[in-house]
Amino acid sequence: MVRDPLSLRPEAPEPLYQQVKQFVIDGIRSGEWGDTKRLPSENFLVSQLNVSRMTVHRALRELKSEGVIIRVPAAGRSSPRRSLAPRCSRPRTLPRKSRAGAPPIAAAS
Repeated sequence: MVRDPLSLRPEAPEPLYQQVKQFVIDGIRSGEWGDTKRLPSENFLVSQLNVSRMTVHRALRELKSEGVIIRVPAAGRSSPRRSLAPRCSRPRTLPRKSRAGAPPIAAAS
């Protein structure tokens, strides 16, 4: 079950946008919004959580940049079909295709 919206605490040391992020993550983990289901709109979250639109927008923007949610223009936001497990901190690179018969460039290790 998703955390109660009333559990957001403006007086807490954690900023409100981070509390909103955790609220959305809890909703995805609980299955209420997970597995490619659409997330509630920004306006819905604003009214439910009683916070500013800017706060909700920042939380969703950060979740998108972290790869937790995706945004499809004109369709809204959803959680991609994958776990919320921590991702590898080192990006993997693939060798580039060779040009004009030159040997392929080896990936950095």
